[in-house]
Amino acid sequence: MDDLNDLIASKFDAPLMAMWSAPDLEPSARIPIVVRSDSSHVSELASFVTTLGATVRHRIGTFGMLAAWVPIGAIVPIARDPRVRAIELEQEFGITPTSGTP
Repeated sequence: MDDLNDLIASKFDAPLMAMWSAPDLEPSARIPIVVRSDSSHVSELASFVTTLGATVRHRIGTFGMLAAWVPIGAIVPIARDPRVRAIELEQEFGITPTSGTP
């Protein structure tokens, strides 16, 4: 994919930057991301990313987070938006219940 300017690249987390650097990415490939912003911008950003072909999965306005599947070609326009603080590649995680007391 294209090189990024420093301002845009500074919004990417390490896993997203590594994916971005892969030489064989197609602009239409869809990836799961988390967009971080002020909580007051989550609804506006959800509308914006949808216009870029994203599918919004979750809005967590209290924490200023939006999870979406986006075409990789939409990452730069999202990063350029001044309401966006950071973009992370969504990571899978699990919670393991514990038994007993901590």
